[in-house]
Amino acid sequence: MSTNVNGQIVTAIRVELARRNLRADALAAIVGLTRSGIYSKMSGRTPFTVAELLAISAAWGVPTSLLLGEPQPAAVA
Repeated sequence: MSTNVNGQIVTAIRVELARRNLRADALAAIVGLTRSGIYSKMSGRTPFTVAELLAISAAWGVPTSLLLGEPQPAAVA
């Protein structure tokens, strides 16, 4: 995975963590990683796997494309 794509993923996950008022420890529990493992992912040293992105997407009820940093359609009122 390229550094740019991984950076977009980390940024999107950080935004969603903040929106949900969650800490990285909660994310670690979702993907089954240790605290140091999730911090390695969030720092960009280790990329997220497809399986991890799918687990986060399912747990948060968001499309995987959101975690990939892709533009999302506007919500209809």
